[in-house]
Amino acid sequence: MNLTDKSLRFKKQPAVIKDFEEIYGQVIEERKFTKNILSTIDEGFFVLDSNFVIQKRLSDCLDVIFKEPNLVNRNFVELLDGKVHDEAKRETKEFLAYMFQPDLDEQTISEMNPLQSIEFHYEDKTGLWSTSSHLAFKFKRRYKRNKIHSLLCTVKDISENTHLKEQIKSVKKTTKTQLEWLVNILHVEPPLMKEFMYIVESELNVLDDIFKTQQGQGNYKPVIGKLYRSTLHIKSSASLLNLSFFKENIFELDTVINRLRKQDEISGGDFVPVIIQIGEIKATFKEIKQLLNQLKHFKIYLRPNRSYESGLLIKAAKMSIQNLSKEFHKKIQFVYDKFDPTNVPYPFQQIVREYILTLIRFIILHSIETPKERVAAKKDPLGIIEIETFKKSRQFGFKVRHNGSEGRIEKLIQDASDDEKLTSNQEMNSQSPELGSDLIRFLFTPGTHPKDLNEAQHSKEIFKDMELVKKKLKMRGGKMKITFTSEKFCEYSITLPGKK
Repeated sequence: MNLTDKSLRFKKQPAVIKDFEEIYGQVIEERKFTKNILSTIDEGFFVLDSNFVIQKRLSDCLDVIFKEPNLVNRNFVELLDGKVHDEAKRETKEFLAYMFQPDLDEQTISEMNPLQSIEFHYEDKTGLWSTSSHLAFKFKRRYKRNKIHSLLCTVKDISENTHLKEQIKSVKKTTKTQLEWLVNILHVEPPLMKEFMYIVESELNVLDDIFKTQQGQGNYKPVIGKLYRSTLHIKSSASLLNLSFFKENIFELDTVINRLRKQDEISGGDFVPVIIQIGEIKATFKEIKQLLNQLKHFKIYLRPNRSYESGLLIKAAKMSIQNLSKEFHKKIQFVYDKFDPTNVPYPFQQIVREYILTLIRFIILHSIETPKERVAAKKDPLGIIEIETFKKSRQFGFKVRHNGSEGRIEKLIQDASDDEKLTSNQEMNSQSPELGSDLIRFLFTPGTHPKDLNEAQHSKEIFKDMELVKKKLKMRGGKMKITFTSEKFCEYSITLPGKK
């Protein structure tokens, strides 16, 4: 190399250095720019190597999102300890391992991401979860020399959106539920709905009193009977009006109580599910009251579908006969062609429903025999229950008739007479004209039912319902007559004052 070449070389070096300084300056500016971007975007950014370790390139907001300082060189999977459930942590480790396997399609694997939307929990000083956030993680492969080098990861706090979606979902569910309730309620006459609300409120108060008076007394068997009766009254009333939303609610409570009735030993702790279910019923009842109060703001009542309303009693009676017949192995034909529900005056609809359904229960349990018993007595194995309506001068009336055994009724009355609870102790036969009046006295005199009714656990509840119905009947000026016809039918005839 001559002197000229060396001179030229030294002359070029300052230019190369200058170019290098410019390039280096651009790199520094680019790094600053990237850091500024990472610090301003609302998503956290970080990079994971093949060992799932967090690399140096990460956004500042990660410390806030994870509520952990110094995240660099921390294992991401281990960072999940105490923040997500163990199952989510295990699935995340598997997912990240799949992301580093080149033979697996990235898009397909991404759909398996267990952290797409997950609730992150944060511990307090005692090690207990105190707060939480909903986070969304995304992972994308980064290639170097055609090999998977690392994973580019982003995380975003979606708590606000998640909570908003949950609120919208809750509002939609509540709105849908209330619309269903409204449609259901509008089919019921206002006086009937008012009486139903009164019944539910009264029975809920009874349930509260049961638990208040029982505290610390032990012997929970009598409590179950009281709970069962109140539940049955609410359920029957809801069924009468076909209030399906309330029937579902009370069904859960009924299931819990029936489970307790089958237990040999009962402790106070066994009533916790009962109290929870009662609380849910109270909440539903409160919402219904608020809904009904809103309806009161309308000056014009929305008229319910009368034909729909009229069919509820027949439907309820059919279901009652069907269910009880199946439970007590009896075959019964229900005849209702002479019963016109549209003739029932509005103020009497509830009492008529209660009376008919209570009589049906009594007849099936204590009058209609099983097919085997009826065949042995040279009868048609099929029992019959008939209902009909009739009108008299300024009176409305209805009848319930059946072809059950008079002997079964006589035995019930005789059992009560032996227990010295009836005023009449005379021996009766099927032709006695006193049998009808004795049966009325038997059904409606408090405490006249036998001590041991083995045919059904809820038999005594029927007599209690009879007593309540009798009081309501008396309050409305109603009268009842029981006759035994020549066709071996027992007929209950009830009259109520009509419109003046």
